[in-house]
Amino acid sequence: LTAENWQLMSDGQEWKSDWSLNTVYKPNDVVKYGGYIYICNTGHTSAATVELGLENHQSYWDLFVEGFDWKSDWTISTRYKVNDLVKYGGSVYLCIEEHTSDTTTAVGLEGKQSKWEIFGKGFVWLGDWAINTRYRVNDTVRYGGQIYINITGHTSAATIADGLEANQAQWQALHKGIEYLGAHAATTRYKVNDVVKYGANIWIATAAHTSTTSLAADEGNWSVLIPGLEFEDTWDSSTQYQPGDFITYGGYSYVSNTNNVNKNPPLNSSDWTLFVTGFNLRGDYNAVTAYKQGDVVRVGGFTYLAIADTTGN
Repeated sequence: LTAENWQLMSDGQEWKSDWSLNTVYKPNDVVKYGGYIYICNTGHTSAATVELGLENHQSYWDLFVEGFDWKSDWTISTRYKVNDLVKYGGSVYLCIEEHTSDTTTAVGLEGKQSKWEIFGKGFVWLGDWAINTRYRVNDTVRYGGQIYINITGHTSAATIADGLEANQAQWQALHKGIEYLGAHAATTRYKVNDVVKYGANIWIATAAHTSTTSLAADEGNWSVLIPGLEFEDTWDSSTQYQPGDFITYGGYSYVSNTNNVNKNPPLNSSDWTLFVTGFNLRGDYNAVTAYKQGDVVRVGGFTYLAIADTTGN
């Protein structure tokens, strides 16, 4: 239009929908860009690339209406504009500076964390913790008997042997519980608060570890949760005993306090506790028989009680 032939009768606006590339915009054209509505104040042709965006001619636009633009889940290699909203993990984020997101999920939104503000916090339940997994802030997982919430975005360890513990600083315990795994097993990955049966007792893991040959070999990683008793018959010098094992020795009964082998009960009070004193009738005395504490024998018309292990006395 030429000023000689036309007179402005009234100002108006023309809705142009979403801002687009390589487009001629005139004064009072109105576009949507991100969560904002802009009105053109100077005629121009828009930028040729998404990377340049409306910002390439920012001075040619006036903010008309401020709002938000919901973009659903955060994605890689995406151009985000001010006031775009995305879901990432359990939280909703608001874009505060236009940018293009990183090219891999391994970097995640955290690669441009300074360009986002938390708009709303929530949790995402992901079930059991897994290896080689990208975890985001507020992701929640089960690991052993405990529930953890992620406090720093990261990719989990590559092996079960490393476990969640490899990135322990990135997690916070949300709920502490226990998980019963049955009888203790060798070469098994145990986590804090795993519970097993070993000997007569129920044990709880106090440190994450991979078991070796027996709980006795890794006892520093366990604590007795529930003490118990398990009858193991007559004491035998070649048997591996565990805490809570209950044996007879002569006429007496003992309970094991430790993991031990060939620890004679009457002579090793730190390993065994006398549980019951009783009698074990052995018939007529024989000078070549090995008698134990609590054995009872007959000699002539008399009955004798052994008060110590003896042979030939």
